Amino acid sequence: MTDLFKWTVLQTEINIYGNCHDFVTVTNIRDFDISNCAIPVDGQWSSWTTTSCSMTCGNGMTYRNRTCDNPSPSDGGNMCQGVDNESTVCNLGDCPVDGHWGLWSSVRCSVTCGNGIGIRTRRCDNPAPSGGGNGCVGCDKKKKTMFLGKMSQWRMEESKKIKKEISSQTNEEYHELKKTGGTMNYVYHLWL
Repeated sequence: MTDLFKWTVLQTEINIYGNCHDFVTVTNIRDFDISNCAIPVDGQWSSWTTTSCSMTCGNGMTYRNRTCDNPSPSDGGNMCQGVDNESTVCNLGDCPVDGHWGLWSSVRCSVTCGNGIGIRTRRCDNPAPSGGGNGCVGCDKKKKTMFLGKMSQWRMEESKKIKKEISSQTNEEYHELKKTGGTMNYVYHLWL
């Protein structure tokens, strides 16, 4: 079946008599086949689709897109106006940083001569935990027994052991000579 519509043409014949105008309108109506006619359709934007932030913490990007297909332009219709994508900076908060231990402090002994307790400490600040990061694992303090005495109180052959470390993390034992004032002292350390 052929799509038909009535095409109306208005023709105006004008007769002028002095200052008066007499308009006569003649209307012709004829059948017109529109099955081969193209009607331009302008494109319209789809809804925006938005991505999540490209990072799970810290600065990232969020993107949103749309397409000119609601409907797409056809038969000479106009393209959509504007941009089809946008990006913005997003920040979901600071990234977690796990803490790590700093260096051990020097030993502080409870006595200046004889048997005593030595203590050394460290801080979880290299770096400190932040943004929900984990704290340091392990102890922040170590104690040890110490003996401080004059050089005559120990055998000379033990002087070969000066500053010799036997182990590093759990138990440490070493001997050292320390000059205090004008006296050379022997110091024995055993970490507990």
